[in-house]
Amino acid sequence: MNTSRLFVLVYSVNNRARSEQIPNKIRVKDKVSVSKGVGKKYYRGNTIAHIHFFAYIRMEKQMNVLVIAATEEEIQPFIHSHVEPRSGIEVLVTGVGMVATSFALGQKLAATPHYDLLLNVGIAGSFKRSIALGEVVYVYQDTFAELGAEDGEQFVDSVALGLAKHTFQGALAPDYPAFQGLRQCRGITVNTVHGHEETIDAIAQRLNPAVESMEGAAVFYAAHQAGLPAIQIRAISNYVERRNKASWQIPLAIENLNRWLKVFANSIDR
Repeated sequence: MNTSRLFVLVYSVNNRARSEQIPNKIRVKDKVSVSKGVGKKYYRGNTIAHIHFFAYIRMEKQMNVLVIAATEEEIQPFIHSHVEPRSGIEVLVTGVGMVATSFALGQKLAATPHYDLLLNVGIAGSFKRSIALGEVVYVYQDTFAELGAEDGEQFVDSVALGLAKHTFQGALAPDYPAFQGLRQCRGITVNTVHGHEETIDAIAQRLNPAVESMEGAAVFYAAHQAGLPAIQIRAISNYVERRNKASWQIPLAIENLNRWLKVFANSIDR
């Protein structure tokens, strides 16, 4: 079986992002071999560039994908679909929240570290009324919104405190029909979902997110640490507002999310 793969390498030189297509392993002018992995150094001439992430463009072998969801309910139609068994796809249900997600995913990666893609899926709330309830979106960046400290009425994030990185990028979407046409969004990950006008306004002004979840950034962080590409797909179940369950569209969001998952699974089975 031909196991050659083509990735997009996204790297930075002098803090300016650049990208190019490269094979899985390359040997550049100064004889430095680079294989896929976040945080590795890539030499462009005499300049050191830092690899941010890789993403599949196409491949000539089947991908090994770990689908990660907080609850079984969110992906139950996909799990119990009558589609033929999808070799190459495993499902991990972590539990709700970034702590449960980090623990479950850490255990899984310690036991099985050789995935080609971590795919985080689930429902989410939207800060943007321009995003329709039920819409499936691609979250390309996620932030631990509460990681920091309060100083009176001001919030000081973990980067300003010199403590830790708080924002992580997902991988570029593969060139599959399932990803075409998806809205690209920035997300935040929280322990407490927003439901008060003042806090909603404050987070909108500080980070201007499009969506919020309770797990996304934890998956991106784990992927970053493990040197694996990760993608986050969310279906919008509600708007971020005062808690109003009557307006939620959870069944619609779950239906559309699982329809998307089936399209994705079929595309990598080919």
